[in-house]
Amino acid sequence: MKRILQSRPAIAAVVLTVALTGCTGGKSRSSSGTTTTTSHTGAASIAPTTTSTSVVVPEYDAAKNARRDVNPGACVDGGDKGWSLDGTVTNSAAKSRGYSIVVDFVTVPGNTVMATRVVTVPTVEPQVTQNWTASGAVPGQKGLTCVIRQALAT
Repeated sequence: MKRILQSRPAIAAVVLTVALTGCTGGKSRSSSGTTTTTSHTGAASIAPTTTSTSVVVPEYDAAKNARRDVNPGACVDGGDKGWSLDGTVTNSAAKSRGYSIVVDFVTVPGNTVMATRVVTVPTVEPQVTQNWTASGAVPGQKGLTCVIRQALAT
């Protein structure tokens, strides 16, 4: 009887391990980052908006940070067409480069990201300004604001 009582912690550990493994299907899980649909307008690269909720947000790279080149315009509730944010990007570099701009559409109050758009702006010549638009986010949702999460030179 003493031997059985001494093994209870070991049995509990085995039961807990089996239970936790069952929760994950025996596989490890990892997050691949925030994702959502992509839309583009204007001279930026055009891709159709889809009903999917996943698109890969580019990994932030401080060496490619171009946030200072990006200026947001108006954050607009388009009703059934969804929210949009337009803006401009002015290439401050001495060479041509493109941009990847990530826009989050966030609840106010609450700070919950309801949608994310990734805008790809093709090559912009030095000291030239290009318009861009992130649109079609969360149709019918009220009380949002638009936030530029990051802008990277490509």
